Amino acid sequence: MNDTNLDTEQAKVIFSKSKKIIVEAPAGFGKTYTMISLLDSWLKTSSIKNYKKILCLSFSLSAVNRMKDSLQSLQKNTYENNLLPIITTNYHGIGRHILNKYGTHVGLSQSIDDYENSEEVDSVPTEIQQKIENFKNNIKTDSFSENQLLIEIKEYNNYIRKYYIPRLILPYDGIITLTIELFQSFPNLKQFYGSYFSAICIDEFQDTNRLQLTLVHILMNESTRFVAFGDSMQRIYGFMGAINNLIDKEILEESVEYIRLKRNYRFT
Repeated sequence: MNDTNLDTEQAKVIFSKSKKIIVEAPAGFGKTYTMISLLDSWLKTSSIKNYKKILCLSFSLSAVNRMKDSLQSLQKNTYENNLLPIITTNYHGIGRHILNKYGTHVGLSQSIDDYENSEEVDSVPTEIQQKIENFKNNIKTDSFSENQLLIEIKEYNNYIRKYYIPRLILPYDGIITLTIELFQSFPNLKQFYGSYFSAICIDEFQDTNRLQLTLVHILMNESTRFVAFGDSMQRIYGFMGAINNLIDKEILEESVEYIRLKRNYRFT
């Protein structure tokens, strides 16, 4: 990383001492460069110990792939002989990773890769099917608070265990709801992952829904470094529950430092 290539706002992100940062970056304002420079800085200054990991998350696979491509360039140019301590995936990907290790504790009988991801299953009573649909719709419309969601998850997961898992079917949201229940039921496991992922970096933050945000909050502890990059104007997954005005809501917290990139590198 060459410090002279950073503009004023990018430098604020890189050298911030805040534990929690929200970076708003419209298209063409150097978001990816800033993100990679920040990760590079964390690694070079030993902010991340070699037995810890940085968890990089995004909603869409396209955003995840962009992050991976950028990190490959960083690996090649700077850390060629060292494996980067960074896990880059989407929210369901980290859920799969954890459930493959501990899924039997929440009712999975096999590797999660053996389950078909489907919302349809035979022989679900009409009354139960309606409750399942209500849960999904409340996610899509962001009708749950985080506390309400944590209460409702157990009942939803019980339906998954009774009607889906015996048929080797797992609803898409079930990957995250089972992961959340796992951490709720086993505080020591939650504590381990909270320590293991000493930093969390989120791309396309504006497209995060309540279920995904709850998982992120569970993965964080008092010492977690957190940075989220997004742009409210680029929110496109509202139909899947992306929280309206999420960035505006998050920066109201006193502990959050908000930085908006101001220089457009794509257009004059």
